[in-house]
Amino acid sequence: MSTQQRRAVVVGAGVGGLAAAGALARDGWQVDLLERRPQIRAVGAGLSLWPNALRAIAAIDPAAVDQLRGRNELQDMVGLRRPDGRWLSRVEPSPAGAEDADSAGAADAFTVPLMVTRPKLYDVLRDLVPAESLHLGRTATGVDAGPAGAVVRTDGEEYPADLVVAADGIHSRLRTSVDPRTRTRGAGYVTWRALIPPESAPALVSGSETWGRGQRFGCIPLADGGVYWYATLAHADPRYRADGAEDLPGLFADWHDPVPRLLGATPPDRIIRTDIELLWPLPRTFVRDRLVLLGDAAHAMTPDLGQGACQALEDAVELATVVRSAGPGEVPAALPEYDRLRRARTTGLARQARVLGLIGQVRNPLGARLRDRLISLVPANKASRSLTSPTTWEPTGVRS
Repeated sequence: MSTQQRRAVVVGAGVGGLAAAGALARDGWQVDLLERRPQIRAVGAGLSLWPNALRAIAAIDPAAVDQLRGRNELQDMVGLRRPDGRWLSRVEPSPAGAEDADSAGAADAFTVPLMVTRPKLYDVLRDLVPAESLHLGRTATGVDAGPAGAVVRTDGEEYPADLVVAADGIHSRLRTSVDPRTRTRGAGYVTWRALIPPESAPALVSGSETWGRGQRFGCIPLADGGVYWYATLAHADPRYRADGAEDLPGLFADWHDPVPRLLGATPPDRIIRTDIELLWPLPRTFVRDRLVLLGDAAHAMTPDLGQGACQALEDAVELATVVRSAGPGEVPAALPEYDRLRRARTTGLARQARVLGLIGQVRNPLGARLRDRLISLVPANKASRSLTSPTTWEPTGVRS
């Protein structure tokens, strides 16, 4: 590999951008991480780190996994319920591949994800990035990328690069330079998410998700005694309000315990409301010359599989791997391998997440009854395996 210093510009300091900047910096790249906001701010409440995400973080820095890993609170039966509380399907977390736990973290020994708060994950990932690499309040306005080199433009500044990583989210400004046809579209439902702090959270010993007609509610206890919950409502429901004026407690007032208690224990200012969007179709390629798409900029998907952040972390590790041995002049030749590794996988998961969301949001009474009946007939372990199959990913170079 050439000893000449390699320069990378990463646009966007979200999960994927922080991970990519950290991974590249640890491989000896000079990294400029540009973030348009004046501070790194975690948008959202909690998220799921499945074993594939933990492997990705461990590939960058095993100590980072130790910082994230806490006591996994999903110790009792978890699964799907009806609004009246009846279980449709439930699975008890059990060891799965204990031989892998040493390399990927203790959560790898369970079939449920490690739940973390977004601020905690951001803090851990930020620590992977050299302080001098982070440039806040820098909005990327354009990029010139070709075989000979690249330049990222901001207001009044230019950042030369051998590699440009567009990690600037679902509404990426740089994505049109790779594939101008891709557009965002609504998923047809709104979500609410919140973290209840330990001092006011009802005690829970297990997590579950409940499916109604065009509505869903999920709750997960956290290691510190807090609770993360999320709820959805179909846009087609007459109670949906585009201005956000729904009566959220009223939407779930007659649902089983602890749903009303959780909503009642949540201060309104802690609730995050989001109309879900996705990219579809996904870009025809994730790379062009020295420019690469990563995370939501490449494959924003609905949250129905809990794999959005996980896939961004995978992206970061695979990108660092394919350019690890590439000198400055060799980057364009190395990037197609990243596209090969990432595009088929993320496209399949995005499709799977969207289908699962459509099933979960069924509003037709007959359709909902049929869905519930079919779910109840599927063995719980088989249903669990279908959801956890994406988590078997391992970084390139360690696969058997």
